Amino acid sequence: MKREIIFFSILNLVIGLTGIVIRPLIPIVSKDINIGLDMIGIVLSAISFGFFISVILTGYLSDRYGTKLAITLGLLISII
Repeated sequence: MKREIIFFSILNLVIGLTGIVIRPLIPIVSKDINIGLDMIGIVLSAISFGFFISVILTGYLSDRYGTKLAITLGLLISII
């Protein structure tokens, strides 16, 4: 059980770091693909909203069916 907690903690840290690394590149990417910062803001807001909804659904699934199923389903959806 302790190995699983460490594994998922490291996985969560890596996922969080990817968001930090991408943020400084947003102006460069927006110029490269000719999209304004306003459109990128909308896309990032949509991603944040999707994350918010997924956290609520994952909490419900975890309480109802168990954490193992919720984590497995979340990882499968992330891979897709």
